[in-house]
Amino acid sequence: MFIDESGTPCPTERAFVAAAVWCLPSGEGGCQQTLRYSIDRMRELIKDRTGKHPHELRFSAGLARYADDLTSLLMTDATLKDRSIIRRDGFPLDNPLRFSTSSTICTAEIIRNSGRIGPVFGNELRARTIPDIMHSAMMYRGRVDLRLDIVFDENIWRTVEKAYGCNLKNLIPNERISVSVEYRKSSSVPGLQLADLVAGITRNHLLNGENSRSFRMIQDARVFHFSERD
Repeated sequence: MFIDESGTPCPTERAFVAAAVWCLPSGEGGCQQTLRYSIDRMRELIKDRTGKHPHELRFSAGLARYADDLTSLLMTDATLKDRSIIRRDGFPLDNPLRFSTSSTICTAEIIRNSGRIGPVFGNELRARTIPDIMHSAMMYRGRVDLRLDIVFDENIWRTVEKAYGCNLKNLIPNERISVSVEYRKSSSVPGLQLADLVAGITRNHLLNGENSRSFRMIQDARVFHFSERD
């Protein structure tokens, strides 16, 4: 599970979106190799359009114009050929790739009513998105043991750890699910770059009505409940 965000929770922003990418790693190499094939295919598409490879996929670097094509490539080609994730036996996701998002309209009134301004409010808002994007794991009632590895973008999400990170495991009281947490640089973790793209597309659609096709694909692949296996 890879988690990143789009927007800044402050009065100058209209919306804040946190997004998670869910998949089942198929082999060794850890989070740095998971989804690398998919991200490299998307980088090739950007090179075809701009003439150069991006060092890192970041929605804020002008990817809105390519978002629909990037998401289509991801869902119809890249994911189906990406050997770093399990594509056939989809338990517990029933799909090679799933998404979850949490969106907040950041009006000045909301921030004033919170009684907090700046980084403190931002961290608290990020923390409140966690139950939304982890809902499927929190609701799991299966009898098969699962391991949930959570990878955050360390540039921002690490600051949430003191206020909330220590309680992540308490969110999932089910003893069938073990939880581990990592903080990594998005530039070296494909899954975090994909989470940034999902968050950016979602926010852009909510604010401007753009990227309708990619937004629908993301919504169609949302995860609400884990499947069960006897």
